[in-house]
Amino acid sequence: MERVMKTLIFLQLIFAGLVCQGQQADLYYGKGKEYYDRNQFREALYYLKKFVNLDSSKAEVYKWRGNCYLSLNQPDSALLDYKKALTLTERMPELHYNLSNAYSSLNRPAESETHLRTFLRLSPDDIDGILQLVKLLQTKRNDSTLFYLEKAYTLDSLNQYTMNLLGWEYFYRGNPLQALTIAMKSRRRFVYTNELLPLEAYAYLGTGDYANAIHIADSLIQKSPEPMPFYVVKVKAQIFSKTPREVFAATTHDLKFHTLRCTNMRQLDSLVATPETPYHYDMLLNKFRNDFGNMSLDEIFMAYYGFSSDKNFSPYSPQSTELQKLFEEENFDGVIAECKKILEPDPFNLRVLESLALAEFTAKKFDDFQTTLKRYIGIMEAIMATGTGASVESAFIVISPVHEYDLLSYMGGESQGQALANKNGQAFDILTIKTETGKVEELYFNIDKPMQSLRIMFDKTQDGKKAKPTKKKTKTS
Repeated sequence: MERVMKTLIFLQLIFAGLVCQGQQADLYYGKGKEYYDRNQFREALYYLKKFVNLDSSKAEVYKWRGNCYLSLNQPDSALLDYKKALTLTERMPELHYNLSNAYSSLNRPAESETHLRTFLRLSPDDIDGILQLVKLLQTKRNDSTLFYLEKAYTLDSLNQYTMNLLGWEYFYRGNPLQALTIAMKSRRRFVYTNELLPLEAYAYLGTGDYANAIHIADSLIQKSPEPMPFYVVKVKAQIFSKTPREVFAATTHDLKFHTLRCTNMRQLDSLVATPETPYHYDMLLNKFRNDFGNMSLDEIFMAYYGFSSDKNFSPYSPQSTELQKLFEEENFDGVIAECKKILEPDPFNLRVLESLALAEFTAKKFDDFQTTLKRYIGIMEAIMATGTGASVESAFIVISPVHEYDLLSYMGGESQGQALANKNGQAFDILTIKTETGKVEELYFNIDKPMQSLRIMFDKTQDGKKAKPTKKKTKTS
Protein backbone atom coordinates (compact mmCIF):
# COMPACT_ATOMS: atom_id res chain seq x y z
CA MET A 1 0.00 0.00 0.00
CA GLU A 2 2.80 2.35 0.89
CA ARG A 3 4.49 1.63 -2.45
CA VAL A 4 1.24 2.41 -4.27
CA MET A 5 0.91 5.70 -2.40
CA LYS A 6 4.49 6.67 -3.30
CA THR A 7 3.81 5.87 -6.95
CA LEU A 8 0.65 7.98 -6.91
CA ILE A 9 2.47 10.89 -5.28
CA PHE A 10 5.26 10.57 -7.87
CA LEU A 11 2.74 10.59 -10.74
CA GLN A 12 0.96 13.57 -9.23
CA LEU A 13 4.26 15.45 -9.08
CA ILE A 14 5.00 14.61 -12.71
CA PHE A 15 1.49 15.68 -13.72
CA ALA A 16 1.82 18.93 -11.75
CA GLY A 17 5.18 19.55 -13.41
CA LEU A 18 3.66 18.93 -16.82
CA VAL A 19 0.76 21.25 -16.03
CA CYS A 20 3.23 23.88 -14.84
CA GLN A 21 5.36 23.34 -17.97
CA GLY A 22 2.26 23.57 -20.15
CA GLN A 23 1.23 26.79 -18.46
CA GLN A 24 4.76 28.13 -18.93
CA ALA A 25 4.68 27.13 -22.61
CA ASP A 26 1.31 28.84 -23.07
CA LEU A 27 2.76 31.97 -21.49
CA TYR A 28 5.78 31.94 -23.83
CA TYR A 29 3.56 31.21 -26.83
CA GLY A 30 1.21 34.09 -26.00
CA LYS A 31 4.00 36.55 -25.30
CA GLY A 32 5.90 35.52 -28.43
CA LYS A 33 2.81 35.90 -30.61
CA GLU A 34 1.97 39.25 -29.04
CA TYR A 35 5.40 40.73 -29.76
CA TYR A 36 5.44 39.11 -33.20
CA ASP A 37 2.14 40.76 -34.15
CA ARG A 38 3.60 44.11 -33.07
CA ASN A 39 6.67 43.55 -35.30
CA GLN A 40 8.89 43.62 -32.18
CA PHE A 41 10.97 40.77 -33.49
CA ARG A 42 13.81 40.68 -30.96
CA GLU A 43 11.35 40.41 -28.07
CA ALA A 44 9.26 37.86 -29.98
CA LEU A 45 12.36 35.79 -30.67
CA TYR A 46 13.22 35.67 -26.97
CA TYR A 47 9.86 34.07 -26.03
CA LEU A 48 9.56 31.86 -29.14
CA LYS A 49 12.95 30.31 -28.36
CA LYS A 50 11.79 29.57 -24.82
CA PHE A 51 8.58 28.03 -26.18
CA VAL A 52 10.46 25.75 -28.60
CA ASN A 53 12.60 24.49 -25.70
CA LEU A 54 9.38 23.28 -24.09
CA ASP A 55 7.35 22.30 -27.17
CA SER A 56 8.95 21.62 -30.58
CA SER A 57 5.80 20.34 -32.29
CA LYS A 58 4.20 23.52 -33.65
CA ALA A 59 5.03 24.43 -37.25
CA GLU A 60 3.62 27.95 -36.97
CA VAL A 61 6.07 28.79 -34.17
CA TYR A 62 9.00 27.80 -36.37
CA LYS A 63 7.50 29.90 -39.15
CA TRP A 64 7.16 32.94 -36.85
CA ARG A 65 10.65 32.44 -35.51
CA GLY A 66 12.02 32.12 -39.06
CA ASN A 67 10.28 35.38 -39.99
CA CYS A 68 11.86 37.05 -36.97
CA TYR A 69 15.31 35.86 -38.01
CA LEU A 70 14.74 37.06 -41.57
CA SER A 71 13.57 40.47 -40.39
CA LEU A 72 16.66 40.72 -38.20
CA ASN A 73 18.88 39.89 -41.19
CA GLN A 74 19.77 36.37 -40.06
CA PRO A 75 18.72 34.37 -43.15
CA ASP A 76 20.79 31.26 -42.26
CA SER A 77 18.83 30.80 -39.01
CA ALA A 78 15.58 31.56 -40.86
CA LEU A 79 16.31 28.77 -43.36
CA LEU A 80 16.70 26.20 -40.55
CA ASP A 81 13.38 27.18 -38.97
CA TYR A 82 11.43 27.18 -42.25
CA LYS A 83 12.82 23.75 -43.14
CA LYS A 84 11.94 22.43 -39.67
CA ALA A 85 8.39 23.76 -40.08
CA LEU A 86 8.09 21.93 -43.42
CA THR A 87 8.89 18.63 -41.66
CA LEU A 88 5.96 19.27 -39.32
CA THR A 89 3.27 20.25 -41.84
CA GLU A 90 2.44 20.24 -45.54
CA ARG A 91 -0.39 22.73 -45.14
CA MET A 92 1.68 25.95 -45.12
CA PRO A 93 2.54 26.91 -48.73
CA GLU A 94 3.80 30.26 -47.43
CA LEU A 95 6.83 28.44 -46.00
CA HIS A 96 8.10 28.03 -49.58
CA TYR A 97 7.54 31.75 -50.20
CA ASN A 98 9.52 32.58 -47.05
CA LEU A 99 12.26 30.11 -47.98
CA SER A 100 12.52 31.86 -51.34
CA ASN A 101 13.06 35.18 -49.55
CA ALA A 102 15.70 33.66 -47.28
CA TYR A 103 17.62 32.16 -50.22
CA SER A 104 17.34 35.47 -52.05
CA SER A 105 18.88 37.25 -49.03
CA LEU A 106 21.76 34.78 -49.23
CA ASN A 107 22.18 35.55 -52.96
CA ARG A 108 21.18 32.03 -53.98
CA PRO A 109 18.74 32.77 -56.82
CA ALA A 110 18.37 29.19 -58.09
CA GLU A 111 17.05 27.88 -54.74
CA SER A 112 14.98 31.03 -54.33
CA GLU A 113 13.28 30.45 -57.69
CA THR A 114 12.70 26.73 -56.96
CA HIS A 115 10.79 27.42 -53.73
CA LEU A 116 8.88 30.32 -55.28
CA ARG A 117 7.69 28.10 -58.12
CA THR A 118 6.66 25.45 -55.55
CA PHE A 119 4.70 28.11 -53.69
CA LEU A 120 2.92 29.20 -56.91
CA ARG A 121 2.12 25.60 -57.76
CA LEU A 122 0.32 25.40 -54.39
CA SER A 123 -1.10 28.97 -54.53
CA PRO A 124 -1.29 29.81 -58.27
CA ASP A 125 -3.28 33.04 -57.88
CA ASP A 126 -1.16 34.69 -55.20
CA ILE A 127 -0.19 38.08 -56.66
CA ASP A 128 2.67 38.66 -54.21
CA GLY A 129 4.21 35.34 -55.25
CA ILE A 130 3.78 36.11 -58.94
CA LEU A 131 5.40 39.54 -58.56
CA GLN A 132 8.22 38.04 -56.50
CA LEU A 133 8.89 35.58 -59.31
CA VAL A 134 8.81 38.45 -61.81
CA LYS A 135 11.59 40.19 -59.85
CA LEU A 136 13.74 37.08 -60.06
CA LEU A 137 13.07 36.58 -63.76
CA GLN A 138 13.79 40.23 -64.57
CA THR A 139 17.38 39.82 -63.40
CA LYS A 140 17.76 37.20 -66.15
CA ARG A 141 15.56 39.05 -68.66
CA ASN A 142 13.50 35.89 -68.87
CA ASP A 143 10.88 35.79 -71.64
CA SER A 144 8.21 34.54 -69.23
CA THR A 145 8.39 37.80 -67.21
CA LEU A 146 5.68 39.39 -69.34
CA PHE A 147 3.46 36.29 -69.03
CA TYR A 148 3.48 36.47 -65.22
CA LEU A 149 2.97 40.24 -65.15
CA GLU A 150 -0.03 40.00 -67.45
CA LYS A 151 -1.40 37.22 -65.23
CA ALA A 152 -1.00 39.40 -62.12
CA TYR A 153 -2.70 42.28 -63.93
CA THR A 154 -5.60 39.99 -64.91
CA LEU A 155 -6.02 38.94 -61.27
CA ASP A 156 -5.99 42.54 -60.03
CA SER A 157 -6.06 45.30 -62.64
CA LEU A 158 -6.18 48.00 -59.93
CA ASN A 159 -2.92 47.03 -58.23
CA GLN A 160 -0.67 50.06 -58.67
CA TYR A 161 2.56 48.13 -58.22
CA THR A 162 1.51 45.58 -60.85
CA MET A 163 0.57 48.36 -63.27
CA ASN A 164 3.94 49.98 -62.69
CA LEU A 165 5.92 46.81 -63.43
CA LEU A 166 3.77 45.85 -66.42
CA GLY A 167 3.96 49.33 -67.99
CA TRP A 168 7.76 49.42 -67.79
CA GLU A 169 8.01 45.83 -69.07
CA TYR A 170 6.01 46.78 -72.17
CA PHE A 171 8.30 49.78 -72.65
CA TYR A 172 11.54 47.82 -72.33
CA ARG A 173 10.20 45.24 -74.76
CA GLY A 174 9.73 47.94 -77.38
CA ASN A 175 5.97 48.43 -77.08
CA PRO A 176 5.55 52.08 -76.03
CA LEU A 177 1.90 52.19 -77.06
CA GLN A 178 0.88 49.48 -74.56
CA ALA A 179 3.15 51.10 -71.97
CA LEU A 180 1.37 54.40 -72.54
CA THR A 181 -2.05 52.76 -72.15
CA ILE A 182 -1.09 51.30 -68.75
CA ALA A 183 0.53 54.58 -67.62
CA MET A 184 -2.58 56.60 -68.47
CA LYS A 185 -4.86 54.10 -66.70
CA SER A 186 -2.65 54.43 -63.64
CA ARG A 187 -2.85 58.23 -63.76
CA ARG A 188 -6.66 58.15 -63.96
CA ARG A 189 -6.91 55.59 -61.16
CA PHE A 190 -4.28 57.04 -58.79
CA VAL A 191 -4.79 60.76 -59.24
CA TYR A 192 -2.63 61.91 -56.33
CA THR A 193 0.51 59.84 -56.92
CA ASN A 194 1.23 59.98 -60.68
CA GLU A 195 3.75 57.21 -60.12
CA LEU A 196 3.82 56.26 -63.80
CA LEU A 197 4.11 59.82 -65.09
CA PRO A 198 7.80 59.24 -65.99
CA LEU A 199 6.73 56.21 -68.03
CA GLU A 200 4.21 58.43 -69.86
CA ALA A 201 7.00 60.81 -70.83
CA TYR A 202 9.19 57.99 -72.16
CA ALA A 203 6.25 56.31 -73.90
CA TYR A 204 5.16 59.53 -75.62
CA LEU A 205 8.76 59.91 -76.81
CA GLY A 206 8.68 56.32 -78.08
CA THR A 207 5.42 56.78 -79.98
CA GLY A 208 6.63 59.99 -81.61
CA ASP A 209 4.30 62.31 -79.70
CA TYR A 210 7.05 64.80 -78.93
CA ALA A 211 4.80 67.65 -77.81
CA ASN A 212 3.31 65.56 -74.99
CA ALA A 213 6.74 64.13 -74.10
CA ILE A 214 8.10 67.67 -73.68
CA HIS A 215 5.01 68.79 -71.72
CA ILE A 216 5.23 65.92 -69.22
CA ALA A 217 9.03 66.12 -68.96
CA ASP A 218 8.71 69.83 -68.11
CA SER A 219 6.24 69.06 -65.31
CA LEU A 220 8.53 66.33 -63.94
CA ILE A 221 11.56 68.64 -64.06
CA GLN A 222 9.69 71.09 -61.83
CA LYS A 223 8.72 68.54 -59.18
CA SER A 224 11.47 65.89 -59.25
CA PRO A 225 14.41 66.08 -56.80
CA GLU A 226 16.54 64.38 -59.50
CA PRO A 227 15.33 65.87 -62.78
CA MET A 228 18.27 64.82 -65.02
CA PRO A 229 16.45 61.90 -66.76
CA PHE A 230 13.55 64.19 -67.63
CA TYR A 231 15.85 66.80 -69.12
CA VAL A 232 17.14 63.98 -71.33
CA VAL A 233 13.60 63.09 -72.44
CA LYS A 234 12.85 66.73 -73.15
CA VAL A 235 15.93 67.45 -75.27
CA LYS A 236 15.58 64.16 -77.17
CA ALA A 237 11.99 65.07 -78.00
CA GLN A 238 13.08 68.54 -79.11
CA ILE A 239 15.75 67.11 -81.42
CA PHE A 240 13.52 64.36 -82.84
CA SER A 241 10.69 66.83 -83.45
CA LYS A 242 13.01 68.75 -85.81
CA THR A 243 13.93 65.58 -87.70
CA PRO A 244 11.93 64.81 -90.89
CA ARG A 245 10.48 61.31 -90.80
CA GLU A 246 11.28 60.73 -94.47
CA VAL A 247 15.02 60.90 -93.68
CA PHE A 248 14.89 58.18 -91.04
CA ALA A 249 13.11 54.96 -90.21
CA ALA A 250 12.11 54.66 -86.54
CA THR A 251 13.03 51.25 -85.17
CA THR A 252 12.85 50.95 -81.38
CA HIS A 253 11.05 52.47 -78.42
CA ASP A 254 13.58 55.26 -77.89
CA LEU A 255 13.64 56.15 -81.59
CA LYS A 256 17.11 55.19 -82.57
CA PHE A 257 17.30 56.02 -86.26
CA HIS A 258 19.04 54.60 -89.29
CA THR A 259 20.33 57.53 -91.24
CA LEU A 260 22.10 58.05 -94.59
CA ARG A 261 23.64 54.62 -95.13
CA CYS A 262 26.72 55.49 -97.16
CA THR A 263 28.94 52.43 -97.30
CA ASN A 264 31.35 54.49 -99.42
CA MET A 265 32.71 57.25 -97.21
CA ARG A 266 33.52 59.34 -100.29
CA GLN A 267 29.79 60.00 -100.64
CA LEU A 268 29.74 61.59 -97.19
CA ASP A 269 32.92 63.53 -97.95
CA SER A 270 31.31 64.89 -101.12
CA LEU A 271 28.15 65.97 -99.29
CA VAL A 272 30.00 67.99 -96.61
CA ALA A 273 32.43 69.50 -99.13
CA THR A 274 29.89 70.68 -101.74
CA PRO A 275 28.33 74.12 -101.04
CA GLU A 276 25.19 73.30 -103.06
CA THR A 277 24.15 70.41 -100.77
CA PRO A 278 22.08 70.87 -97.58
CA TYR A 279 24.93 69.16 -95.71
CA HIS A 280 27.76 71.54 -96.54
CA TYR A 281 30.07 71.59 -93.51
CA ASP A 282 30.63 75.37 -93.20
CA MET A 283 26.88 76.01 -93.20
CA LEU A 284 26.18 73.20 -90.70
CA LEU A 285 28.98 74.26 -88.34
CA ASN A 286 27.55 77.78 -88.26
CA LYS A 287 24.11 76.33 -87.51
CA PHE A 288 25.60 74.05 -84.83
CA ARG A 289 27.17 77.03 -83.07
CA ASN A 290 24.35 79.57 -83.46
CA ASP A 291 21.05 77.79 -84.15
CA PHE A 292 21.40 74.29 -82.73
CA GLY A 293 17.77 74.21 -81.53
CA ASN A 294 16.59 73.98 -85.13
CA MET A 295 18.95 71.23 -86.25
CA SER A 296 17.64 67.81 -87.25
CA LEU A 297 19.44 64.61 -86.41
CA ASP A 298 20.82 64.16 -89.92
CA GLU A 299 22.20 67.72 -89.88
CA ILE A 300 23.87 67.11 -86.50
CA PHE A 301 25.51 63.95 -87.80
CA MET A 302 26.76 65.60 -91.00
CA ALA A 303 28.17 68.55 -89.00
CA TYR A 304 29.89 66.03 -86.71
CA TYR A 305 31.24 64.06 -89.67
CA GLY A 306 32.25 67.22 -91.51
CA PHE A 307 34.41 68.31 -88.57
CA SER A 308 36.86 65.58 -89.61
CA SER A 309 37.85 67.89 -92.50
CA ASP A 310 38.32 70.93 -90.22
CA LYS A 311 41.83 72.33 -89.72
CA ASN A 312 41.34 71.99 -85.92
CA PHE A 313 40.37 68.32 -86.10
CA SER A 314 42.40 65.66 -84.37
CA PRO A 315 41.16 62.06 -83.91
CA TYR A 316 42.65 62.16 -80.41
CA SER A 317 41.66 65.31 -78.54
CA PRO A 318 44.15 66.10 -75.74
CA GLN A 319 42.77 65.98 -72.19
CA SER A 320 42.85 69.13 -70.04
CA THR A 321 44.62 68.71 -66.70
CA GLU A 322 43.37 72.18 -65.79
CA LEU A 323 39.77 70.99 -66.16
CA GLN A 324 40.34 68.10 -63.78
CA LYS A 325 41.96 70.42 -61.25
CA LEU A 326 39.01 72.88 -61.40
CA PHE A 327 36.54 70.03 -60.83
CA GLU A 328 38.53 68.84 -57.80
CA GLU A 329 38.41 72.39 -56.41
CA GLU A 330 34.65 72.52 -57.15
CA ASN A 331 35.28 75.72 -59.05
CA PHE A 332 32.35 75.25 -61.44
CA ASP A 333 32.53 78.74 -62.93
CA GLY A 334 36.15 77.96 -63.75
CA VAL A 335 35.12 74.59 -65.23
CA ILE A 336 32.55 76.33 -67.44
CA ALA A 337 35.12 78.88 -68.69
CA GLU A 338 37.74 76.18 -69.37
CA CYS A 339 35.22 73.94 -71.20
CA LYS A 340 34.14 76.81 -73.45
CA LYS A 341 37.78 77.57 -74.24
CA ILE A 342 38.36 73.94 -75.30
CA LEU A 343 35.11 73.71 -77.26
CA GLU A 344 35.80 76.82 -79.33
CA PRO A 345 38.20 74.99 -81.69
CA ASP A 346 36.86 71.49 -80.86
CA PRO A 347 33.03 71.75 -80.68
CA PHE A 348 32.43 67.98 -80.91
CA ASN A 349 34.57 67.03 -77.91
CA LEU A 350 32.03 64.81 -76.15
CA ARG A 351 33.79 64.51 -72.80
CA VAL A 352 34.19 68.27 -72.50
CA LEU A 353 30.53 68.78 -73.47
CA GLU A 354 29.58 66.31 -70.73
CA SER A 355 31.77 68.16 -68.21
CA LEU A 356 30.26 71.50 -69.23
CA ALA A 357 26.71 70.19 -68.82
CA LEU A 358 27.53 68.82 -65.36
CA ALA A 359 29.13 72.09 -64.24
CA GLU A 360 26.21 74.18 -65.53
CA PHE A 361 23.70 71.88 -63.82
CA THR A 362 25.62 72.02 -60.53
CA ALA A 363 25.87 75.81 -60.79
CA LYS A 364 22.09 75.92 -61.39
CA LYS A 365 22.51 77.55 -64.82
CA PHE A 366 19.66 75.46 -66.16
CA ASP A 367 19.06 77.28 -69.46
CA ASP A 368 22.73 76.94 -70.41
CA PHE A 369 22.68 73.35 -69.15
CA GLN A 370 19.77 72.42 -71.41
CA THR A 371 21.55 73.92 -74.43
CA THR A 372 24.74 71.98 -73.69
CA LEU A 373 22.87 68.78 -72.90
CA LYS A 374 21.01 69.08 -76.20
CA ARG A 375 24.30 69.31 -78.09
CA TYR A 376 25.76 66.34 -76.19
CA ILE A 377 22.70 64.12 -76.67
CA GLY A 378 22.27 65.31 -80.24
CA ILE A 379 25.77 64.14 -81.18
CA MET A 380 25.32 60.84 -79.34
CA GLU A 381 21.98 60.13 -81.01
CA ALA A 382 23.39 61.22 -84.37
CA ILE A 383 26.18 58.64 -84.06
CA MET A 384 23.65 56.01 -83.06
CA ALA A 385 21.61 57.00 -86.10
CA THR A 386 24.31 55.65 -88.39
CA GLY A 387 23.59 51.99 -87.63
CA THR A 388 22.89 49.37 -85.01
CA GLY A 389 26.49 48.45 -84.23
CA ALA A 390 25.61 44.78 -84.72
CA SER A 391 27.85 44.12 -87.74
CA VAL A 392 30.36 45.64 -90.15
CA GLU A 393 27.48 46.53 -92.46
CA SER A 394 25.63 48.45 -89.74
CA ALA A 395 28.62 49.78 -87.80
CA PHE A 396 28.36 53.12 -85.99
CA ILE A 397 30.38 55.82 -87.81
CA VAL A 398 32.72 57.80 -85.53
CA ILE A 399 35.35 60.41 -86.30
CA SER A 400 37.41 59.54 -83.20
CA PRO A 401 38.15 56.19 -81.50
CA VAL A 402 37.60 58.03 -78.19
CA HIS A 403 33.95 58.47 -79.16
CA GLU A 404 33.49 54.69 -79.19
CA TYR A 405 33.87 54.62 -75.42
CA ASP A 406 31.81 57.79 -74.96
CA LEU A 407 28.97 56.14 -76.87
CA LEU A 408 29.39 52.88 -74.98
CA SER A 409 29.03 54.77 -71.70
CA TYR A 410 25.97 56.59 -73.05
CA MET A 411 24.40 53.24 -73.96
CA GLY A 412 25.14 51.75 -70.55
CA GLY A 413 27.68 49.14 -71.65
CA GLU A 414 31.10 48.10 -70.39
CA SER A 415 34.09 47.26 -72.60
CA GLN A 416 35.57 43.78 -72.22
CA GLY A 417 38.02 43.82 -75.13
CA GLN A 418 38.89 45.34 -78.50
CA ALA A 419 39.88 44.11 -81.96
CA LEU A 420 40.69 45.82 -85.25
CA ALA A 421 39.34 44.64 -88.60
CA ASN A 422 39.46 45.71 -92.25
CA LYS A 423 36.78 45.11 -94.83
CA ASN A 424 36.26 46.57 -98.30
CA GLY A 425 39.17 48.92 -97.70
CA GLN A 426 37.67 50.39 -94.51
CA ALA A 427 38.82 50.10 -90.89
CA PHE A 428 36.59 48.88 -88.06
CA ASP A 429 36.93 48.60 -84.31
CA ILE A 430 35.12 45.68 -82.70
CA LEU A 431 34.43 46.13 -78.99
CA THR A 432 33.41 43.15 -76.90
CA ILE A 433 30.94 44.65 -74.46
CA LYS A 434 28.92 43.65 -71.44
CA THR A 435 25.45 45.19 -71.42
CA GLU A 436 23.50 46.39 -68.38
CA THR A 437 21.67 43.03 -68.34
CA GLY A 438 24.98 41.12 -68.21
CA LYS A 439 24.84 39.95 -71.82
CA VAL A 440 28.16 39.87 -73.71
CA GLU A 441 28.08 40.92 -77.36
CA GLU A 442 30.13 42.65 -80.04
CA LEU A 443 29.73 46.28 -81.10
CA TYR A 444 31.11 47.48 -84.43
CA PHE A 445 32.47 50.97 -85.17
CA ASN A 446 33.53 52.31 -88.54
CA ILE A 447 36.80 54.16 -87.78
CA ASP A 448 37.88 54.70 -91.36
CA LYS A 449 37.74 58.50 -91.00
CA PRO A 450 40.08 58.78 -87.96
CA MET A 451 42.41 56.16 -89.47
CA GLN A 452 42.48 58.14 -92.72
CA SER A 453 43.33 61.28 -90.74
CA LEU A 454 46.14 59.51 -88.91
CA ARG A 455 47.55 58.21 -92.21
CA ILE A 456 47.59 61.75 -93.62
CA MET A 457 49.32 63.06 -90.47
CA PHE A 458 51.87 60.26 -90.71
CA ASP A 459 52.53 60.96 -94.40
CA LYS A 460 53.05 64.66 -93.69
CA THR A 461 55.50 63.78 -90.94
CA GLN A 462 57.42 61.49 -93.26
CA ASP A 463 57.47 64.12 -96.02
CA GLY A 464 58.85 66.67 -93.56
CA LYS A 465 61.85 64.52 -92.79
CA LYS A 466 64.34 65.71 -95.41
CA ALA A 467 67.47 63.74 -96.04
CA LYS A 468 70.60 65.32 -94.60
CA PRO A 469 72.90 66.77 -97.28
CA THR A 470 76.07 64.76 -97.72
CA LYS A 471 79.40 66.55 -97.55
CA LYS A 472 81.49 66.50 -100.69
CA LYS A 473 84.80 64.86 -100.29
CA THR A 474 87.82 67.04 -101.04
CA LYS A 475 91.35 66.11 -101.62
CA THR A 476 93.77 67.32 -99.04
CA SER A 477 96.77 67.00 -101.26
